[in-house]
Parts: sequence; C-alpha cells; structure tokens
Amino acid sequence: MIDVVRVERDEDLEAWLDIRNRVRADDPVTREEVLHRRAAVSQSLETLARLDGVPAGFGVLVPRLDRPRSSHVTVTFGVLPELRRRGVGAAIDVALSTHAKGLGFSAFEVEVRESEDDGVAYLRARGFEEVTRYENVELQLAGLDPPELDAPPGVEVVSRAERPDLVEAVYAVAAAVIPTIPGSEPSEIDFESWRAHDVERPGALPELSFAALADGEVIGYASLLVRPHGDGIHLMTAVLPEWRGRGVGGALKRAQIRAGCAHGLGRLVTINEERNLAIRRLNERLGYRPLPALLVLRGPLALPNA
Repeated sequence: MIDVVRVERDEDLEAWLDIRNRVRADDPVTREEVLHRRAAVSQSLETLARLDGVPAGFGVLVPRLDRPRSSHVTVTFGVLPELRRRGVGAAIDVALSTHAKGLGFSAFEVEVRESEDDGVAYLRARGFEEVTRYENVELQLAGLDPPELDAPPGVEVVSRAERPDLVEAVYAVAAAVIPTIPGSEPSEIDFESWRAHDVERPGALPELSFAALADGEVIGYASLLVRPHGDGIHLMTAVLPEWRGRGVGGALKRAQIRAGCAHGLGRLVTINEERNLAIRRLNERLGYRPLPALLVLRGPLALPNA
C-alpha cells in the first residue's frame, strides 16, 4: 500500500528530511531551510510517501518567486533506489499535480541531472521535454592556493559582513541584471522575496557574499550559500551592463574563492545556463571543472483522471 501525506507533523518532517537527503546525498537540506522556505513561499508543499508503512519517497513543490505569473511550477521528487518501480514515484507525482492544479498551475518544471537515468527516463515517458540545460561545475578548495583579489582600478570589493547597509543597493543590481541573463525567462522579484532567498536564507553567510563598489555605488555582487555538508553553492554573480568586460565579475568570484578557503569549505559549485558564455568562460579560467549537466524538463501534470 502506498500512502502520500502532506508534511505537517514533526515526525513526518524528520522522515522527509531523511529520505530526501538519502536520495540527494550530494545536496542535503536542513530542517531550518525547509521552515525558512515555508515562511518565504506560502504555497510551497512537501510530501512524504510510505510504502507498506515504510518511508520511501519525497516530493516538494515550490512556486518561483521571480515568476509570479508563470503557468508552470517547480517540483522535485524521488524514491529510495531499493524501493523504485513499485509505483511510489507515480503516487507522489499525482499528489503534487493535484496540489499544483489547485494553485492554478498547468505544468511542471523539474530539474534533474543528466546522469540520473531513472529520473530522466520516467519524465521522458511522461511526455516531459528539455527546455533548458545548465553547465554544472565545481572548484575543489582543499590545498588550493587562494587567488589574489585583483580588482580593477577604482573598484572596491566588500563583504556583506563589512557593509550590511548595502543590501538594498545590491537588490537594485539584482533587479536590473537578472532579467538580462542569457536564456533566462522574463522574471521579476520584489525586494522582500529576493532578501528571503539571497540574504536571510539559512547558509547565506554574510562573510561569503560580496558587493563591488565604484565611487561608493554598487555595480555588481556575488552571493553564496553554504550547504550542510561543507560545500558552497554560488547563487548569483551579477554585474551592471556598463561595467561588464572590465574584470568586476572575476574579482567578485576570486573574493568568494578566498573566503571559501578561509571558511574551510570543501568545494564551490555553480550552475550556469549553457548560453551564458561569459560566466562559463570565467569559471573555466578560475579552474572550475565539469560535473554532470543539470537539465530542466517541462511537462504536463499527472492528474488522477488523466
């Protein structure tokens, strides 16, 4: 018997975290992160599936804060390898789809690594198609000689720990730059939502996020998220268009590499849409090396009457 429940009780959340982090051991999440996401995105949902009373799979649905009028919603779900091909994933799919329909969404968007053969095969069979592909790269920090900051003339790089007063000015850069990222869908995000994602999120440590200043004005920024297993995930590196091509982005990245080494992180990981050639080339120059690509697949809801 398969039972899928909405995660509301503490015991269900603990079981959900255990299953989710066993399935996605390379990118674990914490209880604090889940609670923060629930507060920031009121329509988010976590589901826990049990097979004959045993926790077997997880699901999560999170509407994108930067695409409030989108017809599709982001979901992730997975099943313990030893319990797959017994209908658990399909049951989670239907539960998430029912919730999504109730919110007015008509399609799912799922991120899956191209190396996850079972997940890709399931989604392809469900009629999902690839809409975006992200290059996924890492920089191992153990034993790395931290690079010099080497900021361009007239540019100062400061951490959010040093200048917490710059948060609103950094948001202004985000609001200007995010819609111009190659391959990005039209997006917009209000200050409170951006702050919840980039500033107040558990693991978004102020000493690891930086702003670039010219004549006291913010011209670029780079944010970083520390994961529970000691990796750092680059959230965003953004530079105003009139300052691109002058080395500002490189200085911001080098500041994060230096801070990551000082903080004792094991590695830095980042994904970039494959058409975003400028940042991909910068990553390569800084020594980042390829991991399996991240695919974004989009497809229909799995409704009970379908």
